[in-house]
Amino acid sequence: QQQQQQQPPQLELPWQKRHAARLGALLRACEEVLPQMEPQHLANTAWAAAVLQPAPAPSPPWIQQLLHYLRPELYHLPPKGLATVSWACARMGCRPSMEWMPVLACIST
Repeated sequence: QQQQQQQPPQLELPWQKRHAARLGALLRACEEVLPQMEPQHLANTAWAAAVLQPAPAPSPPWIQQLLHYLRPELYHLPPKGLATVSWACARMGCRPSMEWMPVLACIST
């Protein structure tokens, strides 16, 4: 029996309800440029998807695409960027594939 992962409480910023749909549209528009983004921009996009609570929330395929483009760029991120990506994944309730683990372990040493 699998335990359901409990989501952390969401922050509610005063402007979020008014702009949630715009934020969602912006993140969906980012999908087209993910392949051209610099490593830190990918990390910042992951952070935005996790924190800003766009409506609708990023879909699992969108998150997987972001992770797909982030994976080869992990070596180019500073420690803060790696922490941002790891935190964003946890916040969105996604788990990167197991192939990320050796990369993260290698980078963190």
